[in-house]
Amino acid sequence: MSDTRLTVSALVITPWSLGSVGADSDPIATIEPVHLLDTRSNGETIDTQSQATGRLDASAIITIQIARRANIPDDAAGAMLNLAAIDPDGNGFATLYPCTTTPPLAASLDTPTASTSPTP
Repeated sequence: MSDTRLTVSALVITPWSLGSVGADSDPIATIEPVHLLDTRSNGETIDTQSQATGRLDASAIITIQIARRANIPDDAAGAMLNLAAIDPDGNGFATLYPCTTTPPLAASLDTPTASTSPTP
């Protein structure tokens, strides 16, 4: 990826386990959309972590904490996230994946030069 600014916004979380799903439980919990990463120079996040870090180099790998932020519990089974690239210097891509896995071969987001590209 070329030098790019990124934002990651949490939209919906799913804190459930198979043992707790039943007629009286809802496996989906929603939260207000918040930024968990914003590399723009004036970027702000819900808790000042991972904010205003500046443009990313093409080979940059960033690890961000999801659980215990924005009321996302430690035992959340998953999270639905939105990834956006803002004003990249050149064509590139970004891949969003859990830290416990090998990076996938496919990009989560392709970034054309000088554009703002959110995940579809």
